[in-house]
Amino acid sequence: MTIDYGELKRRIRLIELLESIGWTSTEGRGEQLRGPCPLPACSAKPASASQSQKRSLSVHTGKMCINALAAAAVETC
Repeated sequence: MTIDYGELKRRIRLIELLESIGWTSTEGRGEQLRGPCPLPACSAKPASASQSQKRSLSVHTGKMCINALAAAAVETC
């Protein structure tokens, strides 16, 4: 079985997916949003980085792109 990621992007809105897991943005406007990263790799970072963790996930809802800044540069576009 293969996953058609293009079809998934057409069927599922990124912001709806993030909201379904309880994610909310802490800053941003329009289609460009930032907030805490929900990925386990982001949570493993040291506590001293807590301020940057509040905006460690960058989301562009129009392009359906995410960039997890704290998770070893996880990026999908």
